[in-house]
Amino acid sequence: MAVGDAVITMPSQPTDEKPIKSATRLSLAISEASTSSDSMRRTNPLDSAPRDEEDAFKRLGKIYQTIKNLSPVTKYLLYAIPVAVLIAIPLAISVTVASNVRIGKTRLMGLFVWLEAIWCGIWVAKLLVKMLYSFFRLCCGVVNPGARNHAEIITKLKHPISFFLWVVICYVSIPLISAFNDNSNRQSSAKWIDVMQKIFLAGIPASSVLLVEKLFIQLITLSYHRKQFEAKIAESKRMVSILENLYGHSIRQFPVGCPRFEKRDLIIQNVPILSTSLFNTATATKLPSFTNFFKRSETRTAVVHDIVTQALEDKKASKALAERLWLSIAKEGKDAFHLENLQDILGSNRHEEADKIFNSFDKNRNGDISLDEMIMMVEEIRRGNKSREDSLYQINMAISCLDHILLIIVLVFVALIYAAFFSKDFLKNLTVLTTSILSVSFAFAGTVQEFTGSCIFLFVKHPYDVYDRVDINGTQFRVERIELLYTVFYRIDSNKTVQVSNIVNNTTWIENVTRSKAMKERIPISIHPATTNEDLDELRRLLSEFVHHPDNRREYKSQIELDINAVGDMKQLELYVEVNYKSNWSNESLHMKRRAKFMLALVDALRKVPIYAPGGGEAILGDQSKPTYAVTISEDEAQRGRDKFKEDKEAKRMVNVRKTESSGRDGETEGVRYRG
Repeated sequence: MAVGDAVITMPSQPTDEKPIKSATRLSLAISEASTSSDSMRRTNPLDSAPRDEEDAFKRLGKIYQTIKNLSPVTKYLLYAIPVAVLIAIPLAISVTVASNVRIGKTRLMGLFVWLEAIWCGIWVAKLLVKMLYSFFRLCCGVVNPGARNHAEIITKLKHPISFFLWVVICYVSIPLISAFNDNSNRQSSAKWIDVMQKIFLAGIPASSVLLVEKLFIQLITLSYHRKQFEAKIAESKRMVSILENLYGHSIRQFPVGCPRFEKRDLIIQNVPILSTSLFNTATATKLPSFTNFFKRSETRTAVVHDIVTQALEDKKASKALAERLWLSIAKEGKDAFHLENLQDILGSNRHEEADKIFNSFDKNRNGDISLDEMIMMVEEIRRGNKSREDSLYQINMAISCLDHILLIIVLVFVALIYAAFFSKDFLKNLTVLTTSILSVSFAFAGTVQEFTGSCIFLFVKHPYDVYDRVDINGTQFRVERIELLYTVFYRIDSNKTVQVSNIVNNTTWIENVTRSKAMKERIPISIHPATTNEDLDELRRLLSEFVHHPDNRREYKSQIELDINAVGDMKQLELYVEVNYKSNWSNESLHMKRRAKFMLALVDALRKVPIYAPGGGEAILGDQSKPTYAVTISEDEAQRGRDKFKEDKEAKRMVNVRKTESSGRDGETEGVRYRG
C-alpha cells in the first residue's frame, strides 16, 4: 500500500506465477467460468482499429521497459549515440571540406569538438552520480550499516549533482575550442570564448547554491518522514502482516466462496452483491471453475497481501475482513475468542507467534477478543493508513511549496553571482542595493517572521497530523488540511471549517487527543455537606461493580477514584469522580457513547446510596413532614416589632450612627462620622 513516498509492503514467498491483481481476481474467475465454449464469444469488426493502436502502444511500452532495465552504461550509450552522430556530421565536414572555415581566428572544428564533448559530458555526469551512489553505500556499509538509507538522498539529488558536474565539465573543456587553431592563435582566445568561460565559471557557484538548496530540502524531508512516520509505518506493516497471516489460515480453513462467508468474501473482493447468493441456480455451472481458481492461487502470500491491502482501503471491506477473521477463530456460540483458540488455528508449533498476534489485538488486556474489538482494531488500521497517506501527501505539498520559495531566493543569489562576474562595479552597487533593501525591510519583516515561524512549527514541532483530534484553547477540532502557512480545522461542536495561521498555533497549547494513550476524565459533582465516608465508600463500590461488569470491562479500567476537592461556603462539598477509559477520545462517537453510559450509571449509583445535592435530602417546605402556618396580629404589634428590630440592630454597632450625627449638628462633638 503506497503511503506518500513510503511504500508499505510485506515480504512474500517466491512463486513461479506472477501475482494477480486483487481488483480483477474475482472477475477473472467468473469470466473464466462463463467462457467455457468458443461459441459464446462475439467479435465486433469495428474494434479492430483501436485494438491495433492498443497493440502498438503495448509494443512501444515493452521497448521502453526493455531499455529502462538495461545497465546504466548501455542505457546511456543508447541515449548519447544518436545525437553524438548528428553532431559528428558537421564535425566531419569542418575537418574535411570546410577545414578553413573560421569564426574570427578560431577554427569551426574546435567548436563542434567542444559541442561533442559537452553532450557526452551530460551522460558522463549521470554515470558519475550512479558510481557515487554505489560508492556511498559501500563506504556506509563498512563504517555504519544503518546510514545506508542516506544513499537515497543521492538518488533524489541526481539531477542537481549531474548539473553541477556537467557545468564543471563544460568549463574545463572550453580550451578545446582553441586547441585546433594555428600555433600563433592558440594562445590568444576570442572575446566570445572569454564570455563563455565567465558564464560557466559563474555557473559553478550558481549550481552549487542550487545543489545546497535541494540538499536542504531532502534533509528536511528525510528527517521529517523518519521522525513522524518511520515507527508508524513499521507498526502498520506488522499489523498488516498479522492480518495476512490470519486471512491465509482463514481461507485454508474456510475456502473463498463457502456458504458461511459468501457475502463477506464478495465485499472483501470488492464485488457488488447483485443477488442474495452468488452461487444460485443461474451460476451453479460456474462453481467448479470459480472454486478451483481460488484453490489454485488464493493461498499464495502475494495474492493474500493484495486482498488484505485492498480491503483496508474500504470501510465495508475492512469490517467484512474483520468478521471473517474473527468467525474463523472463535468457537460457535461464543462472544469472544481466547489465546487457546488462536493457538489451535495456527498450530501447536507456533505458540510464540500466536502470543504476539493475540497481544497485538488485545490492547485492553482483557484476556479475550470480542467481535466489536476485532472490527474496531481493523478499522483503526484502515484509518491509520489513510491518515498517514494523506498526511504524507499534504506535507510533501508543503515541502514542495517551501522548495519553490527557496528557489526564488536561489534565483536572487544566482543573479548576484553572475553580476559579480560580469560587473566591474559590483561591490559599489552591492552596497547601494543592500542599503536600499535594509531601508524597506520593515515592509516584509512580518511576512518573513510568519514564514520562518510556520516552517519551524510544521517541520520541527509538528504537533498534529491530518485527521488528528486536537483541543486548542478549550475548543475541539479535527485537522482537515495542513499547508505551509496555515491549517484547516473542522470544529466538532458546530461542524464549522476554521482556518488558522500556523504562526498563531505556534504560540498556543495544543492537546493532541489522537496521539494520547488511554485517557481519563474527572467529573465534578456538588454534594450535600452531610455526606459521610461510608456513603462515599458505597458509591465507589457501586461504580466499581459497573466497570467490572462483563459488558463494560472492555471500555473502562478498573480504577475508580473519588476526591473531595473543596468545601466551598460550607453549604456544599465539591466531589470529583475519576473514571479511566481504555482508549483515547479520538473516536468522538465512541467516546460520547461510553461517557453517556458512565454518566447514567453514576446518577443511578448516587440515587442508590443515596448522596444528595446541596440543600437536598430534606422535606420540602409545606410538606406534611415540614408544615408551615401563619398567625394574624394587629398593625400596632407589627410596627412595634419592626421598630424593636431596628433598635436591636443599631445597638450591635460599635458606634451609634444616629447619635453621632445628632451630636455633630449640635456642635457638642467633632470628629469622624461613622456610617453603617
